[in-house]
Amino acid sequence: MTSAIDTLKLYERLKAAELPDKAARELAEAFKETEQSRLEELTTKKDLSQELAKLEVRLIKWILGTGIGVVTAVFAFLKLIVK
Repeated sequence: MTSAIDTLKLYERLKAAELPDKAARELAEAFKETEQSRLEELTTKKDLSQELAKLEVRLIKWILGTGIGVVTAVFAFLKLIVK
């Protein structure tokens, strides 16, 4: 993702506030790095779609497994009753 902070504009504002050149440059870069690290941690729609697909697969497996278990139990019960 690209940074939303305009480091040049921030640098110019810091310089206008009479901050020394080196300090203004370092602060602008620090803000940019902090924002970039925070942006990397954001969840995207793609991430959510992938997780949802995984959950759907797990749910389908669980439903099928439970259904097969119930059918097996019913047949076993019927087999005991019929004898």
